Amino acid sequence: MNENIKELEIYASLEKYVNELHSDYEVWYAKSVRKIYWIWYIMQILTAATGFVFAIVSSIAVALGNEVIKNYHLTIYLVILPAFSSASANIIIRFRIYDLWMIREQGRIEFQNLHNEGKALMLSAKSETELQNVYQQLVKRTKEIEDDQQVRFFSISKVDLKQLNSNVDSAKSSV
Repeated sequence: MNENIKELEIYASLEKYVNELHSDYEVWYAKSVRKIYWIWYIMQILTAATGFVFAIVSSIAVALGNEVIKNYHLTIYLVILPAFSSASANIIIRFRIYDLWMIREQGRIEFQNLHNEGKALMLSAKSETELQNVYQQLVKRTKEIEDDQQVRFFSISKVDLKQLNSNVDSAKSSV
């Protein structure tokens, strides 16, 4: 009887952990993906729009000739628009927004898969020992995903990221 109670407690703990994989990890990654996507999207639109508007304003300035000096609004636009375009393009490039978006999406997918795998393993476990093994597997895999995400997120350059991706892929294929 005590063995059944202990097994039920372990099952409940495992079920709680599997649900946390979704509610705590997968949802956090999904929110991070959306936030990074919107930053990337806004910066892309800002870069394109300011470049387009600059082309129009500079055409007007050329058409006005010497009158542009008297119209300080046009002069300000001719200075500010390329600055905004350059700043948004630099943010995209320097902060590797697209790469960060990809990294977080990969983390979200990995946690979604881990959550689904955890549910399946939990349902197939037939003993207390198997339940404990499933829990240990899930905790280990969670740590691996988090460590991988940390390294990828803080990698120095695209070259480092490509090298890291190839190392991770070769390590996964050897397992």
